[in-house]
Amino acid sequence: LLFQVEILVSRKADISPKKKKEKWKSPTLNIREKRKLRRNKGSPYISDKKQVNKECFMGPPCHCKANCRELINGKEALIFNAVWDMGDYNAHNAYLFGCIKAQATKRRYPKKRTHSDDSRRSFSYMYQVNVDGVEVTVCRDEFLALHGLQNSRGRLQHIQKMITNVG
Repeated sequence: LLFQVEILVSRKADISPKKKKEKWKSPTLNIREKRKLRRNKGSPYISDKKQVNKECFMGPPCHCKANCRELINGKEALIFNAVWDMGDYNAHNAYLFGCIKAQATKRRYPKKRTHSDDSRRSFSYMYQVNVDGVEVTVCRDEFLALHGLQNSRGRLQHIQKMITNVG
């Protein structure tokens, strides 16, 4: 019995581990990954249709009565850079998800409706930015400008829809 165990151990020592083949990576895939990373970091990049896309930049301050840009105390560049340095689209969306709070509307004004199924707005959204550990509420325009987002893309609307469905 001892002799059989020694033979089995010696056979296992003789067998060398198989070498794994390295996967062949397409050079276009590497280009796509680089393009994706540059887009998610807000850096300029060339799209697959050879269009030059400019880098993300902070928008102009809002013109509301609350003077939202003044509430941020000059930390707008720090916030903008921290958000775009994440480099991951999902992490960026998670950050934006945490900055937007949904509230039920406080007051509704009656209007004549043609159909009873017509939906009305049932949520109001508050946009908050963390400045030195304090949550500062800003208007929607300032929130978009501060994070370098565009209103026409629908990204903020999608996040708002997810917030109302989840919470």
